[in-house]
Amino acid sequence: MSVRAESLPLPEASVDAAVLCLVMCSLPDRVAALAELRRVLRPGGVVRFLEHTRADTAGLALVQRIADATLWPWFTGGCHTARDPLAAVRDAGFTVTRVRRLRFPAGRAAVQPSSPHVLGAAQAEGDGDRRDLRCGDGHGTPSRMRRPLASSAATSTRAATISPGRLVAGTYRQQPSSQPAG
Repeated sequence: MSVRAESLPLPEASVDAAVLCLVMCSLPDRVAALAELRRVLRPGGVVRFLEHTRADTAGLALVQRIADATLWPWFTGGCHTARDPLAAVRDAGFTVTRVRRLRFPAGRAAVQPSSPHVLGAAQAEGDGDRRDLRCGDGHGTPSRMRRPLASSAATSTRAATISPGRLVAGTYRQQPSSQPAG
């Protein structure tokens, strides 16, 4: 199925979690795509993202602007490296709950325009319960997405992943454990 990020074939507030992975740099209309993601995400839903970002050093920022204005987008499927995905996520009405800046590949030699990245999590503003988004494993995995030790009923989580060229949406079911807790 081929769909556009600006027009997701999902009902309003039907998704618990979404993942944006190296896609915002090449979306023709980031504002519309993030508004659409906000529409399908339930209040309190989580967005995880790993995106190229604007460089924090003047030299690499200049390299990014030159690359974006010349052949880089043509060779990389429309990627524009000097965008600010963190600001775009905030502007779309999400609350950023976790963020880490990194370079990939790591090290001083990482001077290619696409090496600065931002890795983070955000929550859809609304009636969601923030306690739902925390857990003791240090990874921020929502407790409802972890497999329970023992349960009498199956649970499900609806998630959407948007990556270059595709949308994956589905319901992930957790079956009750047949083993007693302990």
